[in-house]
Amino acid sequence: MKTFLTLGFILAAGNLMAASYEVPVAAELKELAIFELQDFEKKTEGDKVVVKYKLPYVLVGNEEKIKLEGKAVSGAEELLLVGDKAVATCRSYDKFVCTIEYNDLDIDQEAAASAIRAISKNPTEVSGRLEVMRAFSTDPVGIITY
Repeated sequence: MKTFLTLGFILAAGNLMAASYEVPVAAELKELAIFELQDFEKKTEGDKVVVKYKLPYVLVGNEEKIKLEGKAVSGAEELLLVGDKAVATCRSYDKFVCTIEYNDLDIDQEAAASAIRAISKNPTEVSGRLEVMRAFSTDPVGIITY
């Protein structure tokens, strides 16, 4: 497993990739708390790993860009990625899973709420999405799977 993790990070060098972003919330809100990251990018050069993406607009109400960097260490079970606004711990399961903790995000709840109202189909969905956004604003953590 350790070798697979290291090799996976080193060999999976690429640019844009399919990735999903999840805000950890109660089970009844889970389907409203998963987002596709259209601009997720991962680059690997040697043992250096760089991940870039934008947080979903409906969570932050602006174009909050995240850049994380780390070094793949041979034999390590985890990869630590660090940036100005976040720290991520990544592990390999069936896919790569990174748990991210944010700091100093610029969150505009009013803009996020307006975006939620524009895309939601009914009052129940609006309420659930608003709850997810508020949960993220209070405790900005997430999970990226790619």
